[in-house]
Amino acid sequence: MICPVCGSAEGGEGLECLVCHTRFSQEVLVTDMETPGASAIEMFENAISHPGQKAVVQDAPPGIDEDSKKIQEEDQQLQDQLAKMEEEKQRLLEIKRQREKQLQEIKAKEEKKKVQKKETEIDNVVDKFKNILVTSLPTAGNRPIQEYKGLILAQVLIKTDELDTAVTGLKDAAGLRQTPYYDNLKKGFNIGLTDLKIEASKLGANAVIGVNVRERFLKEHVMILSFSGTAVVYQADAA
Repeated sequence: MICPVCGSAEGGEGLECLVCHTRFSQEVLVTDMETPGASAIEMFENAISHPGQKAVVQDAPPGIDEDSKKIQEEDQQLQDQLAKMEEEKQRLLEIKRQREKQLQEIKAKEEKKKVQKKETEIDNVVDKFKNILVTSLPTAGNRPIQEYKGLILAQVLIKTDELDTAVTGLKDAAGLRQTPYYDNLKKGFNIGLTDLKIEASKLGANAVIGVNVRERFLKEHVMILSFSGTAVVYQADAA
């Protein structure tokens, strides 16, 4: 070992320098082996040159352990915050799903109410004019007419590819009923009468008298039915 007093490398291995006879304390021996910053190779060579002494490995400075612990604590806090944020996210998503479900239910109820309201309006309109009298007679029977509302018109367009065949079969009523033209003609006739009732209802009338129906061919496979009549108000409760 090296003597700390005379610097001689011949200091010997005991507690006293063989050159200057300086006595070594145990702390000096330990300090001599603790080479700050010594590499693994230096420590190995030192161990070979001093086989009887135990090499001392320095611990990490206290500041490094505290910083590492602090970093670990901060990292754990971040992990906890991320976990809480994920829970909050899931909670908000669940609230969003519930709100969307509630909105869908509300919209469905509103649509149902609209449909019911529309059906009620249609029923009211139908009830309003379904009892309107429509006749080709110039009077409303034995019911006295209280007011004439005026002439009303209605037109229905009929189109069918079977028109030629139907016109040819006009001589045979049974044959006419077997063609699509007859079905369209029947539907068009009913629609025309319904339109007359609607027009009479708009005028506040409860009957259409003197109804006349005329047909006219516009072009091939197209025919128009024209309905006309007089809207009147008659005394419904008369005998």
